[in-house]
Amino acid sequence: MKRINFISALLNFFFITSLIALPTISNAQLSQTIKGRVIDQQNKVGLPGANVVIEGSDLGSATDTEGSFRITGVPIGRYNIKVMYMGYKTQIIPEILVGSAKEVVLTIEMDEDIIEGESISVTPKIDKSKPASSSATVSARSFSVEETRRYAGGMDDPARLASSFAGVTYGNA
Repeated sequence: MKRINFISALLNFFFITSLIALPTISNAQLSQTIKGRVIDQQNKVGLPGANVVIEGSDLGSATDTEGSFRITGVPIGRYNIKVMYMGYKTQIIPEILVGSAKEVVLTIEMDEDIIEGESISVTPKIDKSKPASSSATVSARSFSVEETRRYAGGMDDPARLASSFAGVTYGNA
């Protein structure tokens, strides 16, 4: 009789202990970490400041100067990871399995996004009949780089072009 009471008390002790310890053990492994690196697809350089977000949650991170990120406290399950970076196409990595055994390590390659806009034409309004400097009172003439290139024998030298004008001497000083 004492033996049965002892076994019963021992079983009750293990049962109560397991009920107390089970939530503590199960909560310890219900979250995990997702880490990795976001890089440019062509030159494999890390992209600093990229946003890495787990869709459907408020968990996410931004990459550091090397393009590395770390998201902690991710509950176990399957998730879609969304990566956004200015000048690159938004990328979604579907169905990433987060388990309790080990961290998830990702290398995410981003492809550049070409944004086309309207063309802009810039044309200067220069009056070549007037001097560029207000201190030139008698005579002055402006000429462009293109005029320097077109001048025969000028060899892209503005001094040679200027020496062809009246009143300008060119010496070997």
